[in-house]
Amino acid sequence: MPVQKPLGRLPLRIESLEARELTAADMCSSYRGTALLGSTLGATDPGLFGAVGTSLLSAATLKGTTPTTAVVTKPTAAPVTTTDWSATTLHDAALVSLLRQDTLDNVISRSEMLGIFTQVEKDGTVSVNEFADLKQIVAKTSFFTSDNYVDVLASDVVNGNLANAHYQGTTLGNLAAGSGSVQLTKLVDKWFLGMDHPTTMSGVSYQTATGSLFPHAPVYTDVRQGMIGDCYYLSSLAETALLTPSVITNMFINNGDGTYTVSINHSGKADYVTVDSQLPVDRSGYYAYANMGTNISNKTVPLWVALAEKAYVQFNESGWLRTDPSSVGRNSYAAISGGYMFQALNQITGKAGAYSAVSPTTFTTAYNSGKYITFGSVDRPADGSVVGDHAYAVVSYNKTTQQVTLFNPWGINNGYAPGLVTLSWAQMQRDFFAMEYTV
Repeated sequence: MPVQKPLGRLPLRIESLEARELTAADMCSSYRGTALLGSTLGATDPGLFGAVGTSLLSAATLKGTTPTTAVVTKPTAAPVTTTDWSATTLHDAALVSLLRQDTLDNVISRSEMLGIFTQVEKDGTVSVNEFADLKQIVAKTSFFTSDNYVDVLASDVVNGNLANAHYQGTTLGNLAAGSGSVQLTKLVDKWFLGMDHPTTMSGVSYQTATGSLFPHAPVYTDVRQGMIGDCYYLSSLAETALLTPSVITNMFINNGDGTYTVSINHSGKADYVTVDSQLPVDRSGYYAYANMGTNISNKTVPLWVALAEKAYVQFNESGWLRTDPSSVGRNSYAAISGGYMFQALNQITGKAGAYSAVSPTTFTTAYNSGKYITFGSVDRPADGSVVGDHAYAVVSYNKTTQQVTLFNPWGINNGYAPGLVTLSWAQMQRDFFAMEYTV
């Protein structure tokens, strides 16, 4: 078993850049009004009413008798009784009225949840009753069966999260009875509108991307690593896009207001954050991190890699993503530098990850079973086409020649190292120290 070590090699062109961070508070723009504008009220089916019907039985065919009419009355249906959950559970009159309307269809949508928060914000303070009511609402999971992500995000706002300690570089804190409406607004903006942008290195700022989430089905060649050592994560995204592109598309919910809710696996359950369409660029308007080498004005570039990377940074602020004490709980691109592919693969796919030495037997068994497979290179590979201390995704395996083709997450035609390399097993065992895969 090889000694485990995190991988995080940067493209050579940026290794000497200064890694100071700045806050992007002044670069955020609100999507809140847009999200609420499309709010619609639920509708209900007509009530059920008992019906009385009659049928006529003719006796005209009875010879020598006078025709008669018999009336048969159907029994009246029992009245339907329902429980007004809002009235029996909530305390604030305005929330009772709003929830009664919102839950006519027994569902609380994202726009309706935003409307609930807006109602609480109206008087400037989260009262004791309002705070208790918000807790009751997010605890009523049956309202969110079709939109579980709404309940998870609302719970982060109401019940608290380690990530709530800061917002746009300033102290914030978890919601409580007596909190001001400004605090609630910031928490909602953080979780539902993606306005708490991760900090970046010096010289990098945020601009609104003009590309689209998926201009085509996701492919591994969409991946182009930028100025952060997260090759372990981007190679895992590339491997997933190659084998199961639907897993990538299912990570995203397009909210229709310039924001996207992104999910990854956390201990067997989906966790969520929201990202907006603003992404980090250098002074020339080129993407600084994922999508590097492309200008943000390019409308053809797929955004899924850069948005997944940004979401990964935001997940890190919740404290469970990584174990390195220097990076835990930080909403910073620098905090996700260096890591393990087997962990990233588990977070992306939900499949259990494994870590082993470079073994042809282990590899072929995993490859023939359709597993997600990545490799980690040694510090100084003998083959000049292989980048040291770097993660690679497996593209293909030729059983006849026993050669493995690997993808470098720096991207195809990156100008610094081959985007694809094909190696024999002797070369693989010489230049790579670990295989990280799903089981």
